[in-house]
Amino acid sequence: MTVELGKRYRDKVHGTEGVATMRTEFLTACARVTLEYQKDGEVKSNSFDEPMLDLVLDAAPAPPPAAGSKPGGPGDGAPSAHSTVGRSATPSR
Repeated sequence: MTVELGKRYRDKVHGTEGVATMRTEFLTACARVTLEYQKDGEVKSNSFDEPMLDLVLDAAPAPPPAAGSKPGGPGDGAPSAHSTVGRSATPSR
């Protein structure tokens, strides 16, 4: 079974239930899936082996991103101190 992102799954070992937000496939053919869930009022995430997840059938699908939102992580899009934007990637001597 290949996990579909945005659907709700439950880990068979720990019982953790959440929405699949990322799937990583390694060269060794191992696939890991990250589930996001709420615990103690905070959004948490953990990764699990794909075969250890069961689809939760009675769950509503995850809502789509809000209009005007941009994908990606935190930040304002400005280059960081570690960015190579606008300069050489190799240090000058």
